[in-house]
Amino acid sequence: MRLALDTSTTWSSIALVSGEEVVAADDIDAANPGEVVVARIDELLREADVERTSLTGVVVGVGPGPYTSTRVGVAIARALGFALGIEVVGVCSHDAIAAEFVAALPADSDTRDFIVATDARRREVYWARYDAYGNRRSGPAVAKPAELLESFANLVWVGNGLDRYPDLVAANTVTVMPPTHPSARWIEWIAAQEMATGHTVPTSQPELADHESGSQVAFDSDQRLFAPFPLYLRRPDAVPSAQVVMP
Repeated sequence: MRLALDTSTTWSSIALVSGEEVVAADDIDAANPGEVVVARIDELLREADVERTSLTGVVVGVGPGPYTSTRVGVAIARALGFALGIEVVGVCSHDAIAAEFVAALPADSDTRDFIVATDARRREVYWARYDAYGNRRSGPAVAKPAELLESFANLVWVGNGLDRYPDLVAANTVTVMPPTHPSARWIEWIAAQEMATGHTVPTSQPELADHESGSQVAFDSDQRLFAPFPLYLRRPDAVPSAQVVMP
């Protein structure tokens, strides 16, 4: 039995998965995932009559996403992994959105490449480009939506990245499709597929390539498993205050 979770957007998603069966799952519109998610994990375990000690692994969406919410999910996953002595695996949250989108397409769909975008605040979006099979071709990265639409308005967009910009959507005649947020069951599905083919988790993962410059981390487009650290693509909103020198 594995636990999967994602808190990288305004929604939190949790799932208990045994083999290919989703035993219990819930998606929560949580303003404060730190308070809600741990309690809901315990509730799902009780509902499924499963002890925490029966968990064999944890899979967590590592973003990209806002600093605080993404870190909450990763911290919960790592704490459980440490306490129970089980493996914790990270998955790019956008990959899960892409996988769910592709799985829902009709067999005769003519969809080609598409963009997965989620709200990054600061009038920016986190985005990645995928082919028709859900393989990431570029990204994840962060950018202004207007700049991205100059190049990708002709592609289908998936996720909640453009929800704050209805005028841009209308002006560019953009097609926006669900799902709006990552699902824990698809987070786990990706991890299971990758590990079944012998792929392993990197031993480390930088939060930023360069904390001083804030430059973005570069990822291989075929990397699907990540160490359980948030994928921070820019500096957090909070910054250390100026040092005070006492006389």
